[in-house]
Amino acid sequence: MNSIAISSSPRSIKKIQIFNLFKGSLEEFYRENRMNSTQVKLCLYLFMKIDMSILSAFEVFQLTKDKDDFFDSLNLIYKINYVKLEQQLDDIEEYDDATETQLKIVYAFQADLELSERSTLETVVRAQDRSLMQLHEEYRRTKNKPEFIKKVKELCTLKNKRILLRLLF
Repeated sequence: MNSIAISSSPRSIKKIQIFNLFKGSLEEFYRENRMNSTQVKLCLYLFMKIDMSILSAFEVFQLTKDKDDFFDSLNLIYKINYVKLEQQLDDIEEYDDATETQLKIVYAFQADLELSERSTLETVVRAQDRSLMQLHEEYRRTKNKPEFIKKVKELCTLKNKRILLRLLF
């Protein structure tokens, strides 16, 4: 599981640094055989979905550095959400690095996107569509955030039209 740089804007960099710290903690639990890959992926998914229980547990861990308490909190959060997300769990378990990277892009730029756009992007990403990755690679070359956000919004509109057409015909 690699830590990948997503963007160069200060806010995005900070968000991804926090994400990478969280991910590193989960990977440590995985290496210690305290968590399995399903638990790790579900916790990462919840973090990227801005689940308040996950974020709160991590914030407390950052303050206290109590790994056992953090692990206990994550385990409880996992158990609660396993039941809620059982239908989506198979998809979450199959996330590859590219899917995770694209979900990190959505997470990093969430403030610039509407909820409906974030939902559309998550659907696109889970369908193994790499369009967002391609747009982000162009953004990393040009450093033009307004243009990147504009293209992401256009991608969402296009994907929503295609979904609507499939539903109608």
